[in-house]
Amino acid sequence: MKIRLSLRLYILGTLLFLVTSLAALYSVLTVQYFIEGLDAITQRTMVEVANSAELDESGQAKMLTFHIAKRFEDLPIEIRQNIPSPPQEPFEFTKNILQESMFSRPNAAYFLMLVETTDGDLRYVSRAISREMQQIMPPPTRISPITGSILVAISVILVFILLLLLIMRSVANPVESLRDWARTLNPDKLRQPAPDFRYSELNTLAEIVRGSLLSVQQALEREHDFLRHASHELRTPIATVRSNIELLKKLNATPSANEGKVSEKEGKVIERIERASATMSHLTETLLWLSRDTEGPLPEEPVQLDALVEQISHDLAYLLQGKSVFVHTQTSSTVLPLPRVAAQIVLANLVRNAFQHTQAGEVWIDQKGNQVTIVNRNQSAELDEANELGFGLGLDLTRKLAERFNWHYKNQATPYGHEVELRFASA
Repeated sequence: MKIRLSLRLYILGTLLFLVTSLAALYSVLTVQYFIEGLDAITQRTMVEVANSAELDESGQAKMLTFHIAKRFEDLPIEIRQNIPSPPQEPFEFTKNILQESMFSRPNAAYFLMLVETTDGDLRYVSRAISREMQQIMPPPTRISPITGSILVAISVILVFILLLLLIMRSVANPVESLRDWARTLNPDKLRQPAPDFRYSELNTLAEIVRGSLLSVQQALEREHDFLRHASHELRTPIATVRSNIELLKKLNATPSANEGKVSEKEGKVIERIERASATMSHLTETLLWLSRDTEGPLPEEPVQLDALVEQISHDLAYLLQGKSVFVHTQTSSTVLPLPRVAAQIVLANLVRNAFQHTQAGEVWIDQKGNQVTIVNRNQSAELDEANELGFGLGLDLTRKLAERFNWHYKNQATPYGHEVELRFASA
């Protein structure tokens, strides 16, 4: 499963990582500088003690908590045990801290330094701080510097997280409001001014979204109105054409012997006009259905699918007049809840397309259950007059109708025609 990246979480995680890294680095540097400062103070004190102390006859002296000796062997045994290797160079400083963890107080600490005095003498200055000496010393009134540095870093991180959450909330809420507003946009809301989203950038973005969707909505409405009005206006001339075709057929039913040749030509012209008017009529009905205002599911009724297929095939048989086309129809008794007119329009478009685009050959119409398969095999290279009608528009409208009702529709070209598969599904 693909995890979608959230902009809020991305910014929050990135800034939190940066602040945590900086706080951790600050804590480490603070502890390091604190220890180096203590060492520098200790070394400075050892140098002053070595120059100030007066050695006795054995070459030793004690001042404050420091032990001064000219030889390493004269140092206290605890110093020699915990620092077995004495410093070799002047002002070389060595220490050994016995500590359970960096967060706990040391159990003992041993310091040793070889100091060259102003008189040129070399003296070992040592200091030992044990658990017994810590018990004599007054207890600390504050927490340890290391623990304090860590607590400060944690406090900084928590304060930053709090401020970051407040900032993210101040920015994210208007963005989420913009998202919710854009998600609920409809034709009525598009005509209303966009609400205020606090920030000028978001207000500009809202106006861009509203303007873009409004222009698309207006274009769709213009297209919708054009299809509806054009389809309604086309009905009248198409009906007039078809009625006059029927009248011409009756007038030419008994042609005279001398005018038989002319009547035959007229008959072919009348047949072409009849096919064109039938195609225009079906396309008009399809356009009307696609331009319906309703968006919800259309009312369904029980449809005898096999009878509907056979009726459409019979009604469109006139398209095969004068052609060497054999139609193979195979159906099985099936009743489905469907919008009858929509199913009739789709099937009629597909069957008509197969009949019109086959000049000589075969057409198979196979209906099994809710699936209808239509295959045409055209064996003639003669130009199909129906191509002049632009019937590709009918197939495109058929596809849109199938998508609208969630019907499976597949149209595959073959070397000699097309193979169409249509599977109905109840809404």
